[in-house]
Amino acid sequence: MESENNYENHEGVYRQALKSGLFDINSDKPINGSELKLNHKMLIPLSRVNQYFFGTNLFSNKLNYFSLHRDKMIIKENGIYYVIISQLENYLNEVDEILGLNSTLNCCPYNYYKTFGKDQHIPTHYSQMINSIDKFLEYVDNKETLQARTFRHIISPFSTKNQYNKIETEVVDYLNFGSNQTTELLLKFNKKGYPLFIRMSMVDTDSENSLRISENISNLEFEKLYQYINTSLLMDNPEEFLITNIESVCGSREFAEIMVKSYLSKSEYKFSIGSISSIILWKNTKSETNFKTYFCEKYEKCFKIIEEEIYLNFEGINKFLLNISEDDVENFDVKEQINEMYYNSMYQMIYSFELLYKNK
Repeated sequence: MESENNYENHEGVYRQALKSGLFDINSDKPINGSELKLNHKMLIPLSRVNQYFFGTNLFSNKLNYFSLHRDKMIIKENGIYYVIISQLENYLNEVDEILGLNSTLNCCPYNYYKTFGKDQHIPTHYSQMINSIDKFLEYVDNKETLQARTFRHIISPFSTKNQYNKIETEVVDYLNFGSNQTTELLLKFNKKGYPLFIRMSMVDTDSENSLRISENISNLEFEKLYQYINTSLLMDNPEEFLITNIESVCGSREFAEIMVKSYLSKSEYKFSIGSISSIILWKNTKSETNFKTYFCEKYEKCFKIIEEEIYLNFEGINKFLLNISEDDVENFDVKEQINEMYYNSMYQMIYSFELLYKNK
């Protein structure tokens, strides 16, 4: 029977582990949550402990399972190794030694040091890694956009704004070129659709998905990574990805939506001739009316009258824009603006489809 002091220590370790986020795995409640009993059989899968505190399980073949079992840090049930929660810190100390955290940059012990690092020295390379992640999360929090909030939930589930205490990631690649200064880690963050991948190293790279390990990182570096994340999130919704990209080159959300939605439903008559006409700077009302009449006479198959209003299909929208002449609008510059907007939009649409295809 455990002594009162041992039980209190047991309970304290459990609460510390619970607070750290160890039991949270992309769900709305902890694994087994409050159902876990505060006794010597309280367990957590060894693979989860490794993954959560160090971002990897790749070192598990270096563990001395016999010794860990003998010292009652782990137990094996139904072919699966579990860490006994009361021995969590002792087990983590063993892993610390195996990974050589003091001298080697080879994992992502963000959660380990956030949970247990207050009373120990954190090696410079990992102190800088934690700083980089925290500063980037702070930069993202200040954005206050939907994409920022979405990414915040992906990288740090269940955390709130301005709370920097845990992340959910996996080190999927580790490149060592002889020193910590040249080592590169590739972190994977799971999300709906395709995962996010962020590279971390101490050297500056041209990679758009790079987060430098340093005490001093410029907002320009953060912004480049943030834009990469934005693009990755938008690609989970191909239609929104296309609209956003076209809007970035034509300057009109309305026009971008017209081009994308009509393209994705080519045979349907989705947009009224009035909605297309409203974005054009006509010479006068008469020239606008005359052009609409001319268009309807020439392209009968490109429009349909719905509830006494003229609606165009994708072909009709394109021919409507391409047939506008300099005489129909205020001046040559307006005609050129239409040409540029159309060309840039079509080019961006093709480019965006190529990106979606490459990331299929």
